[in-house]
Amino acid sequence: MNRPANIELTEEFTAALDLLAAGHSMFLTGKAGTGKSTLIRHFMATTERETLVVAPTGIAALNVGGYTIHQLFRFHTTTTLSDVMGGDYYPTRFAAALRSVGTLIVDEASMVRADLFDMMNAALTRFGPKPGEPFGGVQIVLVGDLFQLAPVVTTHEEWYFRDTYDTPYFFSSRSYTPERFPLVQLTKVFRQIGDPELTRILNTVREGQLLGDARAHLNTRTAPDFEPPVGEFWLTLCTTNKLADSRNRRMLDQLPGDELHSHAMVSGEVERQAMPVDTELALKPGAQVMLLSNDPSRRWVNGSIGQVRSIYLDDDGELAAQVALHTGRVVDVGQHTWEVTEPVAEAGHISHRVVGTVRQLPMRLSWAITIHKSQGQTVDHLVVDLSGGTFAYGQLYVALSRCTSMDGLVLRRDVLAKDLKVDQRVRRFLRQHARRSSTSVAPAFLSALMVGEAGDRYRPRPVEIAVATEDGTEFSTLINPQRDLGSARTDYDISVADIQLAPTLPEAWPGIARALAGRAVVAARCDETLEYLDFELKRLGVLVVVPMGIEFRSLPFAVENPQAMTSHDALSRARAMRDSAVTRGWSVPGDADFFEAEPAMESGYTLGRDRAFRLVGTQPPELGHDAALAAHVRRAAERSMPSPPLLAELDGLGTELSEDVLPPEWEDPEATDLDGIFFPGARVCFTGTVLHDGRELSRESMERRARGAGLAPVANVTKTKCDALVVAELGTQSNKSKAALKWGKPVVAAADFLDWLR
Repeated sequence: MNRPANIELTEEFTAALDLLAAGHSMFLTGKAGTGKSTLIRHFMATTERETLVVAPTGIAALNVGGYTIHQLFRFHTTTTLSDVMGGDYYPTRFAAALRSVGTLIVDEASMVRADLFDMMNAALTRFGPKPGEPFGGVQIVLVGDLFQLAPVVTTHEEWYFRDTYDTPYFFSSRSYTPERFPLVQLTKVFRQIGDPELTRILNTVREGQLLGDARAHLNTRTAPDFEPPVGEFWLTLCTTNKLADSRNRRMLDQLPGDELHSHAMVSGEVERQAMPVDTELALKPGAQVMLLSNDPSRRWVNGSIGQVRSIYLDDDGELAAQVALHTGRVVDVGQHTWEVTEPVAEAGHISHRVVGTVRQLPMRLSWAITIHKSQGQTVDHLVVDLSGGTFAYGQLYVALSRCTSMDGLVLRRDVLAKDLKVDQRVRRFLRQHARRSSTSVAPAFLSALMVGEAGDRYRPRPVEIAVATEDGTEFSTLINPQRDLGSARTDYDISVADIQLAPTLPEAWPGIARALAGRAVVAARCDETLEYLDFELKRLGVLVVVPMGIEFRSLPFAVENPQAMTSHDALSRARAMRDSAVTRGWSVPGDADFFEAEPAMESGYTLGRDRAFRLVGTQPPELGHDAALAAHVRRAAERSMPSPPLLAELDGLGTELSEDVLPPEWEDPEATDLDGIFFPGARVCFTGTVLHDGRELSRESMERRARGAGLAPVANVTKTKCDALVVAELGTQSNKSKAALKWGKPVVAAADFLDWLR
């Protein structure tokens, strides 16, 4: 490999290269554009060590000219750590290469799973140069940015990771220790070096804290109807393959003329993940393409963008294309042959033996590609399409950091708070290597009761939050999660009626922030709890700086009162933590993070289990205390639906405050005509588990009763195929209930429906 040209050997680069030259393993990290790949290429060009490069995905492996981890180690999708540690596993034709490797570079390490890292260690311990030693004595160089794309864990694998590892990242593996892998962080940004404003924004996006003017400034780049000027090359990044393929297909169809198809010729042993290009490529003159090879004459490189001028048969009768590059240069691009290789060891040295080939035009349509496929790209003109929202940690950061300047960036829609997804566990890991304050602070013991599951685009939501401090201060409030309550009734003794008038998390946040201000947060499952609160605030458009907390389970008093930690109410759990700490005389470590004292916050309110409404935050100047509280409660009522108990509570609160708290349309509610709703043949949908006469009635049971009464049960609430919805509790905010309100369908309580049946 030739030495990279024009490399700037900064002090950081020199220090890292000295460690590498000395044979130290390390984790090389840094923000996007800080030259991680450049440094590694320089090391590989100058080292005499036998070196191999791997990456967790096929795309990442192609970008660095290496192998996927599964390819090199001959792991199958079903291979487990026990398999690798046992006698059945053998790396077959790659065994000799593993015995001879001196340095193994693992690129895009943020995506390497903990179990995969342990399997790599086990394989090298058995078959590396020095069997029996960790990693077989091989120098392991992890390269990547943990704030970029995270490991992929499927739904059916989640239970395994919860039981086996603290996180799915490599740093939670049994094989990783900070002593073996010292963290080397590059800080100088080269990619956006001429645009300090973009660099500033990227720094805040990276940690999910795009606050105030930074987000407003970024969103000045929003242009929903933007179309690239004729003759300019713009790349669109999308969140999903479907969006990218759709745009490429649409743009290709708009070009005149017939499509020409280039088919790949595959020979030898080529695995699907080793395919460097599509097996079938559709082209027309005018198509925007990304070149996928490095030209021997250096006219283009892998990732260069251009426009097809013409398509023709070359002298060998093969399909070729004339391409106008974004640099203005026009080049002829013929068929390219990729050699699929495997490493072999001969006389102690590693070489690469060709086992297959792929021959195809080295390009793909590139009006749009996915954000995942853009890692490693540097683009001067970029459109970021966040349609459908981000769903992976670091997705927005990866997209924006591909661009070299703000002038070359266009957003299809504004960046929203909920687009900023950052894993608290990554923040905690990196924080261990950062300098911290030695300011002593007091603890705040936080408990949050949650409902719902975690997925790509959603997280559990709080239904109650409580804070207790060592000086006896206590705070608690119910929270309206704006979704169905699931098992909250049995788990927490919280019903729909309890949370109908409760604040959302942003509405309660002024009170929560005041209880936490200037204190270090202590919580059970701390990273998870703070991430879920951060996620919910962002979902509702609120960005705050959430510091790292302290994990209650890791403290010496964690099992003082385990029964209280499963109490039905959040305040009892917070008190249990607080009381255990006071009893043991525990104090917060001097370098702990803490919530900054909040400035004057907007008005909000809280609702306790005692049904007491309290105004928190800054009172609007135009309203008195009671009027401000009444306004909050009125808005909460508007999100729900009237019922006799709710109307009675609002009537009592209105009398207490001497303010009108009823929504205007609730002043004279019409009597519900159930006979008019449940007419013969009426299409009725059911939701929720009904409790009746001390027993549960499932939805299937309710549907049987409906059929017996001449009604027609349906599965979903739609505009044209549903006439009414029956709910277990009025006020539920299930998706079916929201759909019923949207389409103006009557919503009836299950108890009233059962009375009507009788």
